[in-house]
Amino acid sequence: MNRRRLLGISCALIALAFVLAPAASPVRAQLLPPPPPAPAVNLAPVVNAGADQVITLPSIANLTGVAIDDGQPNPPGALTTTWSQVSGPGTVSFSNASALNSTATFSASGAYVLRLTVSDGALTVSDGVAVTVNPAPAQLAAEAKIDPALRALMQADPLALLPVIVEMQQPLPPFVGAPNVDRALAALDLLRVYGIPVAALSLIDAAAGFANAAGISAMSLVPTVAFIHHDATVGPRRSAEPPVAAPPDQFSEVYPRVVK
Repeated sequence: MNRRRLLGISCALIALAFVLAPAASPVRAQLLPPPPPAPAVNLAPVVNAGADQVITLPSIANLTGVAIDDGQPNPPGALTTTWSQVSGPGTVSFSNASALNSTATFSASGAYVLRLTVSDGALTVSDGVAVTVNPAPAQLAAEAKIDPALRALMQADPLALLPVIVEMQQPLPPFVGAPNVDRALAALDLLRVYGIPVAALSLIDAAAGFANAAGISAMSLVPTVAFIHHDATVGPRRSAEPPVAAPPDQFSEVYPRVVK
């Protein structure tokens, strides 16, 4: 019997042909190429457009998208991302519609839906984010501005809760009806737009002439001034005083003016 050892052969298909022959005849072996590898499985990307937002004009929405992929197919081996507007009453402008982290500017107030679309070259997925855009405070937005002295205080301590005075543009009775209350609320909204942390003015006591909420007390001491303070304890104490002539500069020494 002929015995031959085949050395140094691995990871290949071997075809052996045995032929009945005299003892001196060799055994023929033929090597075949290995089969091609199985193609990689391409999984769809995972995308998240971020949490829903509420902003007030003229603020912008900061968009922070997340996209995860398995790198297939390769090529291209990379993702393409696109922000787009799905719905809304106005138009939306993106600072960089092709970047995961972008900003959106809105032409009008209302409810908007934005979409982040991600593609790996073969599979495309998307996710949406809702943005509620509140209108700018109508009463004060046109001519209001932040006092430079208060801006300096904010820059020195951005997290500080500062007492403020909001000056109205025309005379109004001191908290005896809705117009003055509406203007106080508009003033608070304007402060938020310019980055001053204030709470919502939620409880109005028109008879006493002051309003209290968590961390906020507001009182109109003179027809042209709405007094807004971060400490609610000043409300009841001030409410006992009649809203008589008290010049705004009497309070500006202690409470910086915010809106002029």
